Amino acid sequence: MKFFFFLSALSVLLVSSCGGRGSSSSSDPGEAAIRYVRCLADGRYGEFVRGMVSCDSASDAYKKHTIILYKQMVVAKKKEYGPLKSMRHIRSDISDGGLVATVFLQLVYANDSTEDMMLPMLCVDGQWRLR
Repeated sequence: MKFFFFLSALSVLLVSSCGGRGSSSSSDPGEAAIRYVRCLADGRYGEFVRGMVSCDSASDAYKKHTIILYKQMVVAKKKEYGPLKSMRHIRSDISDGGLVATVFLQLVYANDSTEDMMLPMLCVDGQWRLR
């Protein structure tokens, strides 16, 4: 639960700023969200941050700082629960003519702890990206 709140807080913080595009070309926001969370779990923090619409106009220094924050969060999660074992897409609530989605995932860690995660997504130029 702490992870969900921490990730949500970081997402809200980053909505106000952060270029580069993510590589999620899926027409399904759930698939895109899973790919982005997999980036975090695999240590591809730069790819995760590039997937954030909120980071498109941020300075390189801000993006580097954001990467550091996500890396610290993932390291803390791995220390507490072990690595991410699996993810499951629970549902996607799509609105605003198919351009906005809220994706709900369930994460399972190595110690069998589960955690629900909510990711706000936007469809930009046909790609689902993190809000």
